Amino acid sequence: MFNVNTKTIMENKYSTITRFSGDDMIGTLIDSVSEIVAERIYDKLEEKLQESQRIQKVSQSSALVSSGDDDDQLITKAEACHFLDRCDSTLSKWAQRGILVPIRRGGQLYYRKSDVMKMYKGEL
Repeated sequence: MFNVNTKTIMENKYSTITRFSGDDMIGTLIDSVSEIVAERIYDKLEEKLQESQRIQKVSQSSALVSSGDDDDQLITKAEACHFLDRCDSTLSKWAQRGILVPIRRGGQLYYRKSDVMKMYKGEL
């Protein structure tokens, strides 16, 4: 039905269309790989950030521990919240449940350093 020239032209058009589709698939593949790589980089950075925050917490705990030999040393509620990375209301709930009981002095709430350290280590 087609002569040789028409058939050759049709084959060339088909290969061009196929090649374009292949290029489009490669572009999609590259985009997908780029997204995966970006997600993995983000995940690794997030892990490193969490590790850094944990190291910072440990160094804070070392400072808290080395700040005095007295296990009954008191710290403020704000310090306990910051160190445990919990909000004020969480410490209040723990106090109501008897989990981490504060000491009231002069209208202020304080916590035993030893209790806060036990809570941090998961011993309470």
